[in-house]
Amino acid sequence: MDFLKFSTKPEMLFTFGVNDPEVLEKLSFVHLIKEKFEGQMIKCDLEHLSDSESHIRIILSFGDWRAVSDAILHCRQNINMSGSVALNYKGALQYADPGQKMAKQLLNLAQ
Repeated sequence: MDFLKFSTKPEMLFTFGVNDPEVLEKLSFVHLIKEKFEGQMIKCDLEHLSDSESHIRIILSFGDWRAVSDAILHCRQNINMSGSVALNYKGALQYADPGQKMAKQLLNLAQ
């Protein structure tokens, strides 16, 4: 999973492969970020990179730059170098998104 902030608006972009075996876990993480930092989802779609590769793109908007900075710090602390959610953070995902209910809704929304 990749994440970045926009320079002109208090927003963050999350991207990851739709066929990623951890797609639901990553969607749960995005949901957690949205809830924890009081963000709003302004976009959730599928970007077709080629005939065989598509990415989910989610844009979250926040009330101010402080929330964006805090969300980015949270991502840096809990997403490892390979783009996966850190092992020690997976319990928080289960608490924030029981049964990956919101993750499944986001996946349906993107497709």
